[in-house]
Amino acid sequence: MTGWFVRVVIPVHDEEQLLGRCLDSVAAAAATASTEGHDVRIVVVLDDCTDRSAGIARSRLGVDVLETDSGLVGESRSRGCESAIHEAEGHGIPLERVWLASTDADSVVPPEWIVRQLVLAGAGSQLVLGTVHPDPDEMTPALARLWASRQRLEDGHPHIHGANLGVRGDAYVAAGGYAALAVHEDVDLVERVRRLGVAESATAGNSVLTSARLEGRTPGGFSGYLRDLVESADPGGLPA
Repeated sequence: MTGWFVRVVIPVHDEEQLLGRCLDSVAAAAATASTEGHDVRIVVVLDDCTDRSAGIARSRLGVDVLETDSGLVGESRSRGCESAIHEAEGHGIPLERVWLASTDADSVVPPEWIVRQLVLAGAGSQLVLGTVHPDPDEMTPALARLWASRQRLEDGHPHIHGANLGVRGDAYVAAGGYAALAVHEDVDLVERVRRLGVAESATAGNSVLTSARLEGRTPGGFSGYLRDLVESADPGGLPA
């Protein structure tokens, strides 16, 4: 096998408004990677969805759909990754050639997103951490400035985002995979992967657009971070 076996895992809970644009962007990134000989599919994990998310996901080519009702984003990511690993093992593909990419249903990845992760993986990285940037159309100028002031958007950055993360299959398994957590499952996984002493890359050159909504689908996460920024601002309100 010359290319990578790549599965992009996307947890979904009632995301009918944003899921379509997410899948469009990941499909474009998958098509770019496929032209370079990589085996890429998208794994959507529906978590207790009551809206049209299931229909949107099932209508797309190249998308495998799983379901859970746990209400835990960590469980959803775990289900998707375990399915990918099982598939790879069934085809005799070594875990060293499996790449598990992660993003979120409210996010938009760039066309070279998968390819750029695989370049770093090919150079030896078993963990790739990317940055995100909130949708400017959903933020006030004041919130945008406040957010930017708290970020270190450069290579070697300290940020961990489930919306922009990739891990090699063998490192994922050795670390024990995603835990069934309601929030910060990405940070938890990265901490355990790091304990293995594997090579990693933190890149700012592959940023993912994500929603700037203040009420997200998990009790915290990126929306909670933005909400905390607003609440920590001057009591008189954010300046325009």
